[in-house]
Formats: sequence, structure tokens, C-alpha cells
Amino acid sequence: MSEIKPNLKTEQPDADEDLIYEPGVRRKPHTAVYVVIGIIGLAIGLGAGLFYTWQVDPVIERNTGPDKLREEDQINYVIAVGLDYAYTGNLDRAYNLLAQVDPGGDPFQIAADAVCTLTRQGRIQTSADIQAIRNLIAIFQGQPDVQANCDIGVFSISNTPTPTPQITLPTPTPTLPPIATKTATPEVPIVQETIPVGPDATQPSIAGEMEVVQQRPFCDAANPGMIEIYVQEETSIQIPGVAIEVRWAGTGGQQSQVFYTGLKPEIGLGYADFKMEPGVAYIVSLPNYGATTERLEARTDGCESGAVISYEIYFRETTD
Repeated sequence: MSEIKPNLKTEQPDADEDLIYEPGVRRKPHTAVYVVIGIIGLAIGLGAGLFYTWQVDPVIERNTGPDKLREEDQINYVIAVGLDYAYTGNLDRAYNLLAQVDPGGDPFQIAADAVCTLTRQGRIQTSADIQAIRNLIAIFQGQPDVQANCDIGVFSISNTPTPTPQITLPTPTPTLPPIATKTATPEVPIVQETIPVGPDATQPSIAGEMEVVQQRPFCDAANPGMIEIYVQEETSIQIPGVAIEVRWAGTGGQQSQVFYTGLKPEIGLGYADFKMEPGVAYIVSLPNYGATTERLEARTDGCESGAVISYEIYFRETTD
């Protein structure tokens, strides 16, 4: 009886198949990607560099020679040399300054060329421009071998018409009383006669009475101890030619001074002022209209600077 042996043979994988290795395929980036990244990086770097150079830490060029300036700036430099020559009259200095524009050229010819350039560009518009041209002509005029390739005769002073002055004879006016001396002299009484002022030599036409509408003390360290007086119509229009009297007690008795509004028109037609002495009390009035202030004491305790106090007085017309 034959022995039956089991079939122990099993399927074995093909050895050749086990040895086969198929790695994954690695794709290289396209060259265009690198180019784009490089361009973006370059643009960012260039922009950052320009921003730093122009905004954060710009380079400021100093002591630049005239020969390195733009043509427009060189023209302005030459004009400045002409102004300097007109002020100093030093021709050697003007020559040396102009030589810096073109170290190899003729300084006098540089001035002549600048004149013609300005003329051709139509930059001669004002009297100041004409004077600048004349300054440059004075530098090169009379110099040999200097040619001005334009007409400079029109800038000759002799060809410039001199306007005939119009003389207007002044209209005779009445003699005005003297302006307040601003310094009262207690020892000698000062009494001035009331003299009419104004173009018709009559008293101002005031319909009603006058009254004090404001009496205000103030401090002025630059101009202390002043009584500033304003005389106005009812509508606040200032009135010139009104007599003002200031009275005070001096060592020789009662003192007074009369002066008029309108003698300082640069301040106001109805303005007048008076200089006080420290420690003296004053009264201001309009003798022709019955308006009188209270006592104005020239004290020094009202201002921090220690200056004599000042007063501002307003007289105004009333029609009641």
C-alpha cells in the first residue's frame, strides 16, 4: 500500500517581482516660478531701498559748486553775483564768483550769456528784473572780447525815461496848537489859548453835549503813564479838532494844559494823549462841552511791572 504524501508545495511569489522598485516620480518646479519670485523680491528690495533713501534718510548734498548746478540754478547764481556786485562794487570778487560757474570759461562772458538767456526767456517783467540785468551789464560792460548776443541797449539807464515829478502845492492851513508834550511841568503853569482848528478854522459841529462813557485803567510797560483820549460822535465816529484840558495840582498851584484831537491821525482823528508824572492826580475835561472825568491817579501799585498805570478815556456825544 503506497503512502500518500501531502503536497507541500505552495505558490511562491516571483522572485523577480520582489526585486522590482518603482520610486515616485519627483517633478521639478517650472523655471518661470523662480523668475517670478526673483522679480517680486527684487521689486520689494528696490522699493524699500528707495523709500529709505528718499524718505527715511535722504542724502542732502551740501557745498555744491556752482559748476555742478542745473542751468536754471546757475542763472539764479549769476543774478545773485550781480546783486552782490551792486552792493559791494568789488569787481574782483564778482569775477572770482562767476569763475566758479565754468572754471574754464570767461567769467565776464558768463555774465553776458546770462543776460541774453534771461532776455530770450522773457523773464524781464518787473523793475527788479531790469535792475538785476543792469547789475550784470555793469560787470562785463567795457571788457574786451565779451560779446552779448542780444540787444542790451534797451537796458541802458540813459534810455529809460525819467518821469516828471508832479508837484502839488500844499493848501495853506491854520496854525495848529502844539502837540501835548507828554511830560507835565509842575513848576511852570501851562495854559494855552483855545485856537480853532480844521480846514474852515471853526469849532467842530457837535449837536449835543458830551459825556464820559468809559474810563478804563490799563498797564503798558512799554509806554507807561499815558492818558489816551478818544472823542466820538454818537455813532462812534471820531471827531478831530476838539479841545481837551488836563488839570493837576502842582507845586506852584493849579496847573493845566490844553491840546486837541486829530493831531495824531495815524492813531485816530478823534485821538489825543497826555503823559502823566508818577504820584500826581489828573482830571481830563472837554471845556467847551462840560464833560469831565474822575480823578486819574498816576500810581505805580496797579501794574505788576511797577510801571505807572495808564488810562483810556472815551468822550461821546449825546443828543438827549
